[in-house]
Amino acid sequence: MDRKEIIDFYNKHRVWLYNVSYRITGDSMVSEEIMHDTLLAWLMPKSGSNVEAASMSGYAVNGWLKRVCINRSIDWLRRKRGDIFISTMPEKDLHSVEDEMDDVMRLPEMVSLIKKSISRMEAPYSIIMDLVLIEGLSYVEVSEITGVKETTLRSQYSRAVTMLKNDLKSYGRE
Repeated sequence: MDRKEIIDFYNKHRVWLYNVSYRITGDSMVSEEIMHDTLLAWLMPKSGSNVEAASMSGYAVNGWLKRVCINRSIDWLRRKRGDIFISTMPEKDLHSVEDEMDDVMRLPEMVSLIKKSISRMEAPYSIIMDLVLIEGLSYVEVSEITGVKETTLRSQYSRAVTMLKNDLKSYGRE
């Protein structure tokens, strides 16, 4: 890549990578650093990966960047807070919580309120909600990224949905 291509690449990806990281870390300086590290990891690959990188389509590049950014953000949280995926909430009856959440998500005016509520949740709930709802990753992908069993993620996601619903109730929005 020449200088102009690198600048174009940086400008194309910097905002959304920063946003992905910020939603996980909640720290603008750390998110900016993670965004830069992610872009540098792509632009300065280890030996032998140049051929693989050159053959990737635009969608594959975006997927690779997103995964690396998410992994680095979660790693930062783990270093800062310890194991963030240990459940601290007791088991409850969680039947059909996901179905009820679908109704809430159909209301476009609720998006900013939902994002605000998710940002106030503790890890791991905020991370799981962000990766599943905002980033659109499957439970399998989140499980691979976090190293947590898929069943545990589903339980934590259901608890997070319950917390989100309770938070929305407190706003009188449900």
